[in-house]
Amino acid sequence: MSDRVHAAAGARWAKRLPGARLSEWVAVMWYSAGDRGGRTRERLLPRGTVELVIELGPEHTSIIGPDRRIDVDPVSVVGISPGSVVLDRPNRFETIGVTFRPGGAIALLGVCADEMDGAPLPLGLVWDAAELRERAIAATGPDEKLAAVERVLAEQVRHIERVRRYDPAIAAMARIAAAPERCSIADLGSGVGISRRRLEETFRVVVGLTPKRFQRLWRFRRALDRIDHRHELGWAAFALERGYYDQAHFSNEFRHHTGLTPDGYLAARTRALNHVRIDVAA
Repeated sequence: MSDRVHAAAGARWAKRLPGARLSEWVAVMWYSAGDRGGRTRERLLPRGTVELVIELGPEHTSIIGPDRRIDVDPVSVVGISPGSVVLDRPNRFETIGVTFRPGGAIALLGVCADEMDGAPLPLGLVWDAAELRERAIAATGPDEKLAAVERVLAEQVRHIERVRRYDPAIAAMARIAAAPERCSIADLGSGVGISRRRLEETFRVVVGLTPKRFQRLWRFRRALDRIDHRHELGWAAFALERGYYDQAHFSNEFRHHTGLTPDGYLAARTRALNHVRIDVAA
């Protein structure tokens, strides 16, 4: 089911909740399009989820790293990273994203985190992605484009046996994401029925991070989701509420994940929670 399409300042965005066949593996599908009047740079904050990103326009996004520039393939799987990245985006863009639930990328695409090597993985390397993008381009509007992508993905639930091998790690991911402020990493393995060492091994395959680093990331994500409520408490009480020792601990973790202070983030963020504008001329 698709939400109404929203539009403001030359941009359009929409989201779609998957139907029953995909709901176990996909959390949400989203659409974004607009014209920025020139290439722009944004800092993309870590999300804690695996995403399928489909760019429908002729120009594509690049990732600017400290020592290299990566041109992102039109259809890519983006893994879980604990830190932010800088995106160089075209002036006109039209993008569809699929946010997977734990294990979703394995079930639908057969892709594990250890295949991504820390960079967006061109889906064409492991899966025939051309039809997926072509169907989305051929559809006439945001709702129709999202529905077209959903139909293709619904035909691809074919890696269930592979994903079941990692059920304990996927269950551990879900436990951490549900309550990262309170989840005990020391007891996590016994809680899902495997040894701590085996959990570490399988967690790295499925997630690309250790359980502890995944917990830190999701604690940050939950704090970011609530950051507009800081005025009700003040920074110190807000940090305690979100599971940090104190305000300094929260600020250090925020900088670790974003490269910014909390106040710096608030001054530069865009309408989208995960995106921070960058002054290219600076």
